[in-house]
Amino acid sequence: MNKVFRFRQTRDFGTVMNHSFDFIKAEYKRLGKALLIYVLPFLILTGILLVFIQSSMMNTMQKGIQPGANMFQNYSWSQMASSYTLQLLNFTVLSTVVLSFINLYISKKGDFELSEIKPTLLKTGGKLLIANIVVGVFTIVATIMLIVPGIYLGVVFALVAPIIVFENKSLGKALNRSFELIKNNWWKTFGILIIAGLIIYIFSVILSIPLIASVAVKSFHAAQAQSQPQLFSSGYIVMSTVISTIQTLAFTLAFIFISVQYFSLVEEKERPTLQEKIDKLTEENA
Repeated sequence: MNKVFRFRQTRDFGTVMNHSFDFIKAEYKRLGKALLIYVLPFLILTGILLVFIQSSMMNTMQKGIQPGANMFQNYSWSQMASSYTLQLLNFTVLSTVVLSFINLYISKKGDFELSEIKPTLLKTGGKLLIANIVVGVFTIVATIMLIVPGIYLGVVFALVAPIIVFENKSLGKALNRSFELIKNNWWKTFGILIIAGLIIYIFSVILSIPLIASVAVKSFHAAQAQSQPQLFSSGYIVMSTVISTIQTLAFTLAFIFISVQYFSLVEEKERPTLQEKIDKLTEENA
């Protein structure tokens, strides 16, 4: 059996990222299989729905930019709400599986079967869905009031999901706990999230190049022929679904980054691992 990855230890900024990649290298087969079984089918379904919703929104916007048309009158807010809802469900499902995988990995010291994740998914997913909605509302309201508080809360609340899963706390307690852990470590956590975001963004842009090129070529030919471009063909739908699915799965990296950072913050502030060792030595010497 391979060496068990140690989550519970203090880490500096660079070590959090390096150790996150170490965990991915060690567990990419099992984690990948878990994503394949529990996440991919859902992402494919929502990906197809998202493509149809977005194509419908684009058609509506094209009508809105015609002379004499009212863009906001034609704009479908229900379609936009449906799109955001599906994306919220995607990230909830993904975070549920990734965090449940890590939690089981820690509790079983790396020795577990993927089937052991399944019984906890529905309960954990429900908790995280409610948490994501509440956190999203708080962050949006804070951003509308002033951008800086929105960014601040966004970083603080990044710890809510790990706290709910790893500590089995209620949403209210997880919100309070996130402020406790982030104290004096906001900038470090912000930097870790920025690096994760940049990696995912660059990967997503590179992945989208074929789709962007396809749309550009179709638009160019349509302009030469002075006709309306047929952008949303069956090939576009398939390609867009595949790309959006892979892009969503890429956020696994962010969940691993923030999980490693969470355990680093807990060890730094509370030293539970050290206390466990002291208790064990006390019991042995008793």
